[in-house]
Amino acid sequence: MLTIAAVFAVTSLFQLLVAPHLAGWPVAARSLLSASLVVVLLGHVVMPALTRALARWLRPADD
Repeated sequence: MLTIAAVFAVTSLFQLLVAPHLAGWPVAARSLLSASLVVVLLGHVVMPALTRALARWLRPADD
């Protein structure tokens, strides 16, 4: 669930903020940039931050 939410958020932000500036680019180039940006942001920024922020929910303590 967390990964899906993160991918949705990053992809939506890309479509809102970056995609309008790439309207003249070929579809393949836009797709490559989008996929590359989403993967890099998720792997190095978003998922590590979310994992730290939600550590208790992801790995609850044994009682």
